[in-house]
Amino acid sequence: MPYATSTDLIATHGQDWLDRVADRDGDGAADAAVVQAALDEAAGQIDAYLGARYALPLVTVPDILRRAAVDLAARLLCTHPADLTEDITARAARADALLRDLSSGRAALPAEAVPGAAPGAPPRPVVTAGPPRHFTRDTLRGV
Repeated sequence: MPYATSTDLIATHGQDWLDRVADRDGDGAADAAVVQAALDEAAGQIDAYLGARYALPLVTVPDILRRAAVDLAARLLCTHPADLTEDITARAARADALLRDLSSGRAALPAEAVPGAAPGAPPRPVVTAGPPRHFTRDTLRGV
């Protein structure tokens, strides 16, 4: 599922930046295939984290995931050390932390983005059922 587009990258970092970091053939313009490959890899990373907790594909793409995809793709596009600024590194680190939190349950996606989730409904508790316990304090007393 595409979480971000080249337009999102341009809105965040600017056309000049994108032309500089995604120009592999030396013509002064961003190569669409390079940009798409970075966006696809970022989407794959996001899916890897979200797939542990959510049914994919999502119904809608929340803005927080769009920003995370842009930040991850920006880090992937910076193949030259001079292009990898502290800002890009910090933004990508925040995106990584967000994805870890989403995967572990410390953060949650909006209900409207998740397939099958009722908006505003709290998560259902886990209920287990089984036979009565064989080993209790009373049955193990004196053993």
